[in-house]
Amino acid sequence: DLLRRVTDLQAIEADHRLTSIHHDWSEAAERTQQTVRQISEQLRRFLDDQVWLENRRVVELVRGIESLALARRADPPAVGIEVDLPGVTIALPFDRPLHDARPAVAVESSLASPDDAELDVDALFEQTVVDRARLVDNIRSVVPRGSSARLADILGLYPIEQGVAELVGYLALTDDELEVSVDESGEMLVDCADGDPAGTGVRRRVRLPEVRVARR
Repeated sequence: DLLRRVTDLQAIEADHRLTSIHHDWSEAAERTQQTVRQISEQLRRFLDDQVWLENRRVVELVRGIESLALARRADPPAVGIEVDLPGVTIALPFDRPLHDARPAVAVESSLASPDDAELDVDALFEQTVVDRARLVDNIRSVVPRGSSARLADILGLYPIEQGVAELVGYLALTDDELEVSVDESGEMLVDCADGDPAGTGVRRRVRLPEVRVARR
């Protein structure tokens, strides 16, 4: 009815075929559905044939294996068949350990009482720069790849030269190849001077938990 009312308007020149276009659309849709049904049937027949051929091939292979096994039943081969056990590496995100804050390091200082002596405040303005590359080289020269060592053993070969600052530098190493871990069940003592390379400074003894350095 709407198509008829539109074609009756004087302002437009409508094609008379528009009045029956919905019938043409219906016939075209039916032909499309019929074509889709034919394609679906052909595809289903093709898949059925493929499945039948694959099943037949599997049956032939199984029968061939059975016949060979029966033929060698009286005379089995001397070498057996080794099959690796299948396995999947499982890594669970929640297996990662939680953050473990490192305990405070206790420092035992054997400082003499200053009494009335004049204190030297110049040391407060002196800065000690620790070369971390040197510390990493010391560890690499002692610890092979894929192994670990006690920090006390490393310091036995490379004694502390810059006092407590150098010891803290070992504990704060963040190299991708190295990993520093603290074992609360153990304890280690480190003797060092106050950053004097000649060893003439005040000697200090640091007591801290056992520290291990691993190299990947």
